[in-house]
Amino acid sequence: MKRKEERRLILVLGPTAVGKSLFAATFKNSFLRGFDFLALDEGLRRGTSFAAESTLSEKDIVLLERAKGNGYQIDAYALFAAKPLLRLRDRYSRLLEEKKAVEFVGSDSFAKSLLKAFPLLDLLFLATNQKEIEFVSAYEPSEMEKADFASEVEHLLDGLASN
Repeated sequence: MKRKEERRLILVLGPTAVGKSLFAATFKNSFLRGFDFLALDEGLRRGTSFAAESTLSEKDIVLLERAKGNGYQIDAYALFAAKPLLRLRDRYSRLLEEKKAVEFVGSDSFAKSLLKAFPLLDLLFLATNQKEIEFVSAYEPSEMEKADFASEVEHLLDGLASN
């Protein structure tokens, strides 16, 4: 009897303009090889393994709940940025607001959304994008209390703010 292949969803998460697309391009020939980058709703419609970028909007969290309910293993890479990039991003956000091009998601609101999504994830890697992408830590949400993770994220954000 042939065993059903496990479906995986690889998420690249982060606030607006943190470098999610750069991260995806950097690792496309590494652990992202073989994963099509799709919008969350499109990937779930197809029902196959895929990768997606997200700022963890309310809509995306609902889609992640659906993915979890449909048996996807969800691995996530959450990006945070240090002060120099945050300043550039803030300038960028003002331009976006003027043009009403996209919704701006900042680090604080992203961190809150990440805590909301935390129980839905099978693996979570935190990374920073300063002068280069640096992996900071890895978590198995099923093995960690949400409050402990919240403390870890707060510590990371404090450290980035002081850079």
